Amino acid sequence: MHRNLVHGFFSSARGMLRADGEIHVNHKTTAPFCHWNIMELGLKNWLVLIDCVDFKKEDYPGYHNKRGDGSRCDEPFPLGECSTFKFRLSPTAKR
Repeated sequence: MHRNLVHGFFSSARGMLRADGEIHVNHKTTAPFCHWNIMELGLKNWLVLIDCVDFKKEDYPGYHNKRGDGSRCDEPFPLGECSTFKFRLSPTAKR
């Protein structure tokens, strides 16, 4: 369900990108989250990974993580190991 949400986000966000624009996705890198294949989801949406860096919460003022589902959906969760995946529109993308 969450993987589909990321796929849909990429699909929508790519249509809003300027020629030099970027999409940043902060994502956990431990199992089972690493099996979501974020790079593949990007590629399916004509996005190429240009950088992947350790996620630093202080780089995103006002950032608050929340669970995505269930009765505790408004509660935070331990971030653990995360990365910021940075994508750009593929040069061969169809607009």
